[in-house]
Amino acid sequence: AYGLEAELTVRPARGLALTGNALWLHTRVKSYNGTNAAGQTQNFDGSQFIYSPKFQGSITLTYDTPITDSLNLNGAIAARYQSESNSIFEDLPLYKIDPYATVNASLGVKSEAGWSASIWAKNLFDKYYWSAVTSNSNVVVRFPNAPRTLGVTLGYDF
Repeated sequence: AYGLEAELTVRPARGLALTGNALWLHTRVKSYNGTNAAGQTQNFDGSQFIYSPKFQGSITLTYDTPITDSLNLNGAIAARYQSESNSIFEDLPLYKIDPYATVNASLGVKSEAGWSASIWAKNLFDKYYWSAVTSNSNVVVRFPNAPRTLGVTLGYDF
């Protein structure tokens, strides 16, 4: 396995930050004999590692600014992308994990007195995707990730 990873953070204005990262990964199995999806012995030489997409990347924009002498407004939006990957060493369509992208966001306030409150959304655009695939008794099962999730977080720093 080998790859290249990079991360860059830019702060174009006070309180504003833009961070991006990317990972390109090349994986190949060498000289491995195992059991395939049909339960037969197979040589997987040259197969891609499982759960190892060739590309992953994300970008995050954050903002934090005072709105009064003792209160800050903060927000963030983050997008993440992952290319196709396999959940087994074989190249079978049923066991592939499709490429997907998700977006998360939050908006909140934080007081110098220690309390904070925020609203947030995970999977903001309600993208249906799965991140794991397995089989049991001739049934292929895909495990989807959570749909759009909304929430409120209240906090206090002691």
